[in-house]
Order: sequence, then structure tokens, then C-alpha cells
Amino acid sequence: MGRSMAIIRDLAGADVACIPEVLGGPAWNGGLSKWSRYWEQHLSGARTCLVAQEAEKLVGYVSVVWRSQHEPFRRAGIPEIQDLVVADFARGRGIGGALVAECETRANDLGHAELGIGFGLYADYGAAQRLYVRSGYVPDGLGLTWNNKSANAGDMVRVDDDLVLWLRKRLA
Repeated sequence: MGRSMAIIRDLAGADVACIPEVLGGPAWNGGLSKWSRYWEQHLSGARTCLVAQEAEKLVGYVSVVWRSQHEPFRRAGIPEIQDLVVADFARGRGIGGALVAECETRANDLGHAELGIGFGLYADYGAAQRLYVRSGYVPDGLGLTWNNKSANAGDMVRVDDDLVLWLRKRLA
């Protein structure tokens, strides 16, 4: 498929009501309450929310949380990319990569030496897994977490959105 002509920009107040209306697949929106909360966090500076827009249509979004929920990242002052999603109908055009690159630029501009990400381990996360590895992210070496707690050898954990592998990338 061809490359996207998407514009990457900050979330605007008007986007909050639009995001839940986009038919982008099961991971797309998380609902109006989530985006209202994200908008407040965006305004306060706790989170930077970015959207990808083609013509007049939103086709992707991502956010950077400046104080990570992942304890090793939080202790090291590493911000975390969260909720990278590209609408089903817009995948394969480089939008995800453009969103990640903009997150990296924003983190670098604020003086962060590294950026982190966590992703799920089942097939629904396959595109994201490949994107982050191709973008230079490597596992943090601390293994998996489930529900933000270390999953140790012999533990029984559920394979769901809370089973996460954490990666880091050194920024320029």
C-alpha cells in the first residue's frame, strides 16, 4: 500500500467526541470517558496525546505518559508510549511509525535520553511488536509483567492485555 499523507498533531478538544465515532476496530477508542480523562491529562501536561489525521478523518492516535506506570521506567525517569492505535482501514501506510517518531521527537525535545513502551504478547499486538522492534526498541531485560507486577518463573498468568513485555529505546 502507499504511504500516508497523515498529519500528526496534538489532540484538540473537538477530537475527544470524534475518536469514539471512528470505526477503527476493537482496539480503537476505549470510549468517551477515557478520552475525556486523556484530554484533562493532556491539558495538565501529565500526558501528551497525538492524533494522525488524513483529510478531515482521524486515522490514528498515541500518547506519551511523562511519568510511567511501569516502576523501572518511573524510577529512571523514562516516559512511556501508551495506546498507539491506527484504524483498521488505515493500516500499512506508515501512520504508526510516524506517530512513534513524533513521540520520540517530543521526548527528545524535553531532554529525555530514553523512551519506553510496553505491549501485549498475543497475536492482536503483532503489528505493534514488529513496529517497535523495527524502530529500535529492545526489551528492558526485566522480563514480563502481569498487572504491573513481575511474572516470575513458575508463575501462572493469564495471557491478556495485562501480560506485557517492556522495551526501551535510547534517543539521539
